[in-house]
Amino acid sequence: MNKLAGIVSTNYGSYSFGTLLDHRPVACLPFGGRYRLVDFPLSNLVNAGITTIGLITPYHFRSILDHVGVGKEWNLARKSGGMYVLPGSVYGFKSLQGKLLMRDLLENRAYLDRTGNSTFVIAGASTVMNIDISAVADAHFDSGAQVTMIYRKGEGDNRSAGYHLNCDDNGRVIRISDSPVGSDGAYLDYMIIEHETLVTLLDWYAAASHMDLIEAIRDNLSRIDVRSYAIDGYARIISNLDDYIQCNWDLFRSNVRDELFLGDRTIYTKVQDNPPAKYLKGSAKNSIIATGCTIGGSVEDSILFRNVQVGKGSVIKNSIIFQRCVIEPGAHLENVICDKFVHISAGISLSGTPDNPFVVPKSQTI
Repeated sequence: MNKLAGIVSTNYGSYSFGTLLDHRPVACLPFGGRYRLVDFPLSNLVNAGITTIGLITPYHFRSILDHVGVGKEWNLARKSGGMYVLPGSVYGFKSLQGKLLMRDLLENRAYLDRTGNSTFVIAGASTVMNIDISAVADAHFDSGAQVTMIYRKGEGDNRSAGYHLNCDDNGRVIRISDSPVGSDGAYLDYMIIEHETLVTLLDWYAAASHMDLIEAIRDNLSRIDVRSYAIDGYARIISNLDDYIQCNWDLFRSNVRDELFLGDRTIYTKVQDNPPAKYLKGSAKNSIIATGCTIGGSVEDSILFRNVQVGKGSVIKNSIIFQRCVIEPGAHLENVICDKFVHISAGISLSGTPDNPFVVPKSQTI
């Protein structure tokens, strides 16, 4: 694994999340009560023994740096290698497909050169999965491929926005499409690419830096040996608000929780020292309650992040409540997403639907 270096792209977003992305990139969306989406690619790379990772940041980078810092929680605060914070272009992607602009790589050519002839693992920051990158790297080196793209077979994943791969019997990618055709599988925004191949593509497309890296690879499938690696485990690309909600609800399935968080490969995140959740006369049913919460009401089928205060007699159902929200006594929330630092006044009733939740923007008081 000492031949591998990493690149994690966070310089992209989408208009499909409403106000949740007003102050953060997709990579910083809170997930599962304590994580952020960027935790998954960083942890997947680190668990494969990769100790040099370049993090391409968005123009508004405060939230990503506040969470990741110098990479201490991922053991990347080191003298040799470690985490490199790389500036992204001012205008990142605002689409459901593009994850890595060619100009983001061109502007950080120095990072590519300093890693020598390393093979790069390139990942987006909005795919929730726990994958053995070491196994993918072994397959990549054994095949002699220039690029190996990780994808998931199956009709269920084809609903996600993104690129889709069609492969021959030997695993060679013969078509990359914007929408699924026939037996295509969903590309999961992870690839392994040889240094020489990546640099060559950058030279070829220097004048078309607005393109996505995948578009450059797609244009050259006849000139580059591009292979595929299929996975069978849980994987979901977070492309819109519905994906985000459904992925959080998937955590209520024990097999998904076990695969993501209870195996040999740890998903690391920023450490915050909080006391255990405190239950007053409240109750919780089929919910994920993070540390530091105070529960004085009823919580059902919901996810509460750190330091949420639930007042006496309040009711929370089918909702996602971000950290440090205050729900005063007698409030009723159903199918609601509260961003950070929201204050819901006593007796207030808010209700959405499972397909269209009521979203309360950050720091709002209702």
